Amino acid sequence: MFAVFNIVAFVFNTYGKILPAIGQMALYTSLISFAVILVVVPAKAPSHNSVSFVFTSFINNTGWEQGGIAFIVGLVNTNWSFTCLDCATHLAEEVPRPERMVPVAILGTVAIGFVTSWFFALSMMFSLQDLETVTSTPTYVPILEIFNQAINTTGACVLEAMIILTAFGCLIAAHTWQSRLCWSFARDGGLPGHKWLQRVNHKLDSPLYAHATSTTITGLVGLLYLGSTAAFFS
Repeated sequence: MFAVFNIVAFVFNTYGKILPAIGQMALYTSLISFAVILVVVPAKAPSHNSVSFVFTSFINNTGWEQGGIAFIVGLVNTNWSFTCLDCATHLAEEVPRPERMVPVAILGTVAIGFVTSWFFALSMMFSLQDLETVTSTPTYVPILEIFNQAINTTGACVLEAMIILTAFGCLIAAHTWQSRLCWSFARDGGLPGHKWLQRVNHKLDSPLYAHATSTTITGLVGLLYLGSTAAFFS
């Protein structure tokens, strides 16, 4: 599945003119899935946790003895959600009025991400049934276990499919900005073979060589996650 997802994302990015439509579809898919999960999970959960459990309970299962260090380590997951904030800057030459739209895209991502993640986290914490089962789930997907506890196996799979579909839209976007990053770096002469990598395929409206090269490199690096359990969980 790792290879299939990346190959499909590569194909989508070979034709630049369809990328704006794909981006809009990914945005709407993300917001619709957020709204559905936000409503369905709390509504179907057999019981709900107290306000004190959600806002004042601090459970440290990280292995760090100090609570402050455990909290800081937990911020890694939040930070990961905003790791691609700079991607809009790599697409500035393809965006109308970039001096305005690039800052709007960056700040809009922060605003939308904060609002949606805040309410999503509250919804999941109030609907959580058994924390120990969630943290030790054999699927290694804690959110899927939360869905399963709140609804049922079928409903959990449907909601998880919506998350995977949203993630696939993000994967396509990641392929887009990584190809532009490789292309712009090559255009400045910063990569081996830069004269080849900086070429733009005008028929496809994309930097095809830079796209293929960056996809190959990141795909090979991604294989580390498949070959090492430690790398995967890190």
